[in-house]
Amino acid sequence: MLELDKRTDRILPNGWCLLPPRQSCDKGNACLTCDKFTTDASFLPELRTQQQRTEQLIAERCRAFQTRTGQPMSTDNIWLAGRLQEQDALGRIILKIE
Repeated sequence: MLELDKRTDRILPNGWCLLPPRQSCDKGNACLTCDKFTTDASFLPELRTQQQRTEQLIAERCRAFQTRTGQPMSTDNIWLAGRLQEQDALGRIILKIE
């Protein structure tokens, strides 16, 4: 962990990326579902905030979609599926830390 703290590109707002230094990431912002992501109780406030913001974003986008199309956004929508996956990962992470 001491070596990891020297790598500012591996310190995330909600945890750390354990990807070896010479490797590059191709996951974009999918850290929560990546097996190279780790976190601990010191990040719990940020994780809870992220969970709340994700829930709000999902609700806002689903409302906007329904207003625009007259239909609810289905769970097979690629954007919604990704956010639900993030929401599930956050829930599991927070539960495990608590």
